[in-house]
Amino acid sequence: LPRDVTAFVFWSKYPAPLISKLKNLRDYRYYFLYTINNYEAPLENYLPTIDKRLMVFRRLSDLLGSERVIWRYDPVIISPLLDRYFHQKAFSSLCQKLGNYTRRCIISFLDPYQRSRKNLLEFNLRTADPDLAMNILKDFKDIAQAYNINLQTCAESPELANAGVKQGKCIDEDILKQLFGIVIPYQKDPGQRKQCRCCHSIDIGAYDTCLYYCVYCYANSRFPLSRRNFTGHDPEAEFLLNKKR
Repeated sequence: LPRDVTAFVFWSKYPAPLISKLKNLRDYRYYFLYTINNYEAPLENYLPTIDKRLMVFRRLSDLLGSERVIWRYDPVIISPLLDRYFHQKAFSSLCQKLGNYTRRCIISFLDPYQRSRKNLLEFNLRTADPDLAMNILKDFKDIAQAYNINLQTCAESPELANAGVKQGKCIDEDILKQLFGIVIPYQKDPGQRKQCRCCHSIDIGAYDTCLYYCVYCYANSRFPLSRRNFTGHDPEAEFLLNKKR
């Protein structure tokens, strides 16, 4: 019930299926974190085209407002082909296309989670070293400012703030106050990483359920398992019920 929910924060790479259902959420508070990079196959084999994803982003922003659709450029991956200059060009291109449709971008560098480590090695993918990360952040800050986009980092070292980019929160009580006028006392989520600054929340997602299967993703271990879980999901089941609470 709406009275039982402070707010929803939706993460997605392609929330098109939810747009027709937004009318069912009219009594709820929510905002979106919408991830768009500009990677291609073989890193992202099953996602809709970048043009389709950008179209959905713009449509969602038109419906909700640019403050409620936050862009994530995540993760920043380094490889022989994905160097600093690739990210400069890709980020600039996306800022140009999204500058009128969002007011904030949150970036995060690749973390080598255990579930994705095999794929990272196979495709020669790595995170940025501290100097490279600093330079990329400085590049991004200048580009984002030109498009009036507030740039923040997600779960990164405090030292990177020396690039002039603020440490951000994906689940942000300040955003909820700004958007909806509600005041939530800050409590760091104890289930997240040390550098994560997100406000305490209840996660309603599930691993091994996504069919996009990006090779760098930590949320899928085996594609057949994800496909089986996805097709076996019962939308009428009490999937969101957390009996422990």
